[in-house]
Amino acid sequence: MSNERALAIAAGVDIDGMSRDDLRKLVLALAAEAKRKPTVGELWAPEDIRSYWVLLISGTNRPEQMQIARELLTWSALFTRGSSRVLCIQHSDAKAFNTCSAQFATKEYPSLYLATSPEMGTRVHIPKSLLQKLQSSEGAFHDFLTETHTALVQDESLKEISGRLLKDKAIHLAGLAYQELKSITGLKASVDVSAKF
Repeated sequence: MSNERALAIAAGVDIDGMSRDDLRKLVLALAAEAKRKPTVGELWAPEDIRSYWVLLISGTNRPEQMQIARELLTWSALFTRGSSRVLCIQHSDAKAFNTCSAQFATKEYPSLYLATSPEMGTRVHIPKSLLQKLQSSEGAFHDFLTETHTALVQDESLKEISGRLLKDKAIHLAGLAYQELKSITGLKASVDVSAKF
């Protein structure tokens, strides 16, 4: 069997009836494809992936950042049944780190990004402050990941997820402001739950 024939068969091409010239062209095209550098979007396996996550961290000597990376990788591997992909990119991986930092205009680390396509053209940014808040409560980060991924599986848009995150942030900030005001003034909240008919 010729090398050309073996390569064509390996590529899944039905070569019976192909002329030698067509077979040679096919092999040259396959060889050129094998030498081509992939795009970022092609690095992901072509499965039914619903969410893509990129975590940018400034280094492995930061325990809080490594904890986020461990939880994110564990969650993806054990709980999403292959429907999510995660990249944890640290500063020492200069090429990937600089590419993502520039494309995402990242200003602080760690930063987590969520998208529904591997190119991550449209994405949601989960900033350092929210990551720290989620890490401060046992299980909150895992719950956040699961709820967000489930929303995507149920066809919620990135815009809707982003809106929910902004709403949650506003509620959190309002709660902080209320707590600060309460501590300064000694105010107490009361809600009248009695109904009058």
